[in-house]
Amino acid sequence: MSKILKYPNPNLIILSQTVTAELFGSAELEECIKEMKCVLKERKKTALGLAAIQIGIRFSIFILQKDLEVFCNPVVREYIGESYKALEGCLSLEEGKFYEVERYPGMVLKYQRKNGKEVTRRFSGLEAEVIQHENDHIQGVLVNGAGRKEIKRDIFGDQDENELNKFFKSIKEKEKQNASIAGSNLDADNSL
Repeated sequence: MSKILKYPNPNLIILSQTVTAELFGSAELEECIKEMKCVLKERKKTALGLAAIQIGIRFSIFILQKDLEVFCNPVVREYIGESYKALEGCLSLEEGKFYEVERYPGMVLKYQRKNGKEVTRRFSGLEAEVIQHENDHIQGVLVNGAGRKEIKRDIFGDQDENELNKFFKSIKEKEKQNASIAGSNLDADNSL
């Protein structure tokens, strides 16, 4: 199992490096992505996403647990909707600690796939929230940052996998309902 860097490790609060053109398609990048996917699979019950910096790799990359999609060099183009307070934990922080964080229900993100192809897509609901969290990691920002309120709460506790699957299914239903908030009159790929 790969080791997750834990706060106050100073590497967690530095800006990640851009994935350069030479790195796309390289064995180095493939190894990084492979390791990140392994970490996510190992933490299937507790992680919704992972930034490379969380395992000590300074590339501007994150992966979502939902479909293991790879996001390289992400740039937020636009936030959509009214901001709200989300309750978030983090693999790099103490388990069971959660923080109130300002998030948006939708967003437009420009990023590169692992082959270097540029994509611009809209995201909404939980997926947008997770992307905002992982993108913060790339910027060297943690959810326990200045002015963020800590809330001790055990969301997952001893729930079994069936309960977690129900939880994620309900989130998907909610995402469908929230799609209109983010203006999701998009094609199946969500590309702009």
